[in-house]
Amino acid sequence: MFRSGWTADDMVFLFRAGPNFNHHHMDEGSFLLTAHGEVLVSEAGWSDYYKDPYYATFFTQAIGHNTVLVGDNPESQSIPDTLQFKALNSYPRITDSLTSEFYDSVRSELASVYKDRLASYARSIVFVKPNYFVVFDDLKANSAGERFDFLLHLPNRDKIKVENLTAVYNGEKASLAVRSFPSNVSKLSVNDGRIPYHIFSARTPAETPAQPAYLSFKTVNAAKETQFLTVIAPARTASAAEDLIKQVSELTGENFRGINVVRGGQADLVMFRTGAGSQTMRQEEWSADGASLVITKNATSLQTFALQSARSLRRGNQTLFSSAMPMSVAAEFSATEVDVVGNTELNQKVTLFVGKSPIRVLLDGKDLGAKDFTVNRDGTVSLTIPAGQHILKITLRWEE
Repeated sequence: MFRSGWTADDMVFLFRAGPNFNHHHMDEGSFLLTAHGEVLVSEAGWSDYYKDPYYATFFTQAIGHNTVLVGDNPESQSIPDTLQFKALNSYPRITDSLTSEFYDSVRSELASVYKDRLASYARSIVFVKPNYFVVFDDLKANSAGERFDFLLHLPNRDKIKVENLTAVYNGEKASLAVRSFPSNVSKLSVNDGRIPYHIFSARTPAETPAQPAYLSFKTVNAAKETQFLTVIAPARTASAAEDLIKQVSELTGENFRGINVVRGGQADLVMFRTGAGSQTMRQEEWSADGASLVITKNATSLQTFALQSARSLRRGNQTLFSSAMPMSVAAEFSATEVDVVGNTELNQKVTLFVGKSPIRVLLDGKDLGAKDFTVNRDGTVSLTIPAGQHILKITLRWEE
């Protein structure tokens, strides 16, 4: 669960990946989004368990959720195994995640429910708070080639307009702009969803219900591998959402896909590594060996950096982060403070760039003594982070 805050108008993003328990839908990797008091990214939802003829074929299936279909099959996913039996362990997993006041991310592996048609399927999502989300799907088929279909459900078809691979949804209280950068030639279509049976079961509604719909970003030709890089930008108005999405430009490299985003005086770099392994991604002055990298600059000053499952980040010759084992980490910089959140499976020593001499270091709100961290000559600080997710706050010496 990602949040931009705790008011009624704040954004709430829900993501689902894991084992089966009971009354399971085929919704692995699916997500929902509410922003500015309105549901913007929905799903088929619930319907009558016994009477709706589309309950078993649409509402519970992958096509009824914000998933990827394989081979034009609306029933692309199967039910995953359950935790009740240790020997049955074939189910999707969240491989790493990070939540903080200024940045959220999650990464998952979903291939196990795709009926042996996929060799791998990593879905990564980052929330560049509080502005937009980026969803990255990296898929590899077991066969010589498959067609892939990225789905996104929206509540009302009448409020959708599309152009090329961009869609804008203009709701009552909020709007949403969606732009896709697929690695293979793709087409965008808008398709009718199903109105749940219970809406009509007892009486004729006083008002005609909205026709739900879903966006379909579909690859034109079969491919062994494909990636969908999708930017999802909520805003109060359609013009604001469109303005942001127009500032997005695509980046491609030897082993990554990414985007640049210009937001007034700020600029974002968002990159995702393609394929397996731990190859280093490089773009201009930045290099990192993580599954993803997010950089936000205010003019030339570094405002935030964030990494998924990484051991190093460098800006030119300057080390910004290093660790012995992969971990997820994000840092936010100001003139007098560096706020860091990190998630690691094991205790390990990490090194972080701070730029100035720290006068106070707090780990999960507790002061660390001078013996618990080391100040290095290159402007970094080294200390040991315990296993789990932890918050680090470093207060810097003020300089006129």
